[in-house]
Amino acid sequence: NNQQLNPGETIELTIPIKNFGSNDVNNFTVTLSSTSEYLTMISGIINYGNLNSGQSVNLSGFSFMLHSGTKHNENLNLFIEITEGQNVWTSQINIDVQGFDFEIVNYLSADGTAINPGEVQGIMVTLSNFGSIMSENISGTLSTENSYLEITTSVVNWTSILPGGGNKGLKMLHV
Repeated sequence: NNQQLNPGETIELTIPIKNFGSNDVNNFTVTLSSTSEYLTMISGIINYGNLNSGQSVNLSGFSFMLHSGTKHNENLNLFIEITEGQNVWTSQINIDVQGFDFEIVNYLSADGTAINPGEVQGIMVTLSNFGSIMSENISGTLSTENSYLEITTSVVNWTSILPGGGNKGLKMLHV
C-alpha cells in the first residue's frame, strides 16, 4: 500500500470526524457515498455510538474500488453524511487520484513519407502519459470513418510509459 489512490485498487479509508457542537451526538450513522462512475462502493455505512462535544474519532471500515480506467486527478465526488435522528450533516471529501492521463501527441507514417492511394503504410502513434504513475501494457483501438482507408490491424500496443514520458506504437493502414 503506497498511501495513494491508484486505478484498479481497493481503497480502505479512515475518516476523522469531530463534534464541534455544544451537544453530545448519540447513536449516529456515517455514510460514505459517491456519484462517480469510476468508483464501486464496497462498505459505505458505519453505525457509531456516542461522540461527546469537542471529541474526535477516526472512523475506519469504509472501502471502495477504483476502476482501472480512472484518470489522474479524477473527481470522485465523495460525500460523507452523518445522521443522528432528524439531524443530518453533509460534507464533500476531496482526495486526489494518482493515475494515468494519456494523450496522443503525434502520429505520422512509419517511414516519414506521405501515404498515397493504393499503399500499405504503417502509422506511428506516440502516446504520452501526463499522469503521476507509470503505465504498463497499454492498448488502444485505431478506427476511422473514412471509407477510403482500411485499417488492417486495429489494436495498438504500448509498453511501459513513465509519467511525463512518451512511447510509440506502430500499426499498418491500407489506403
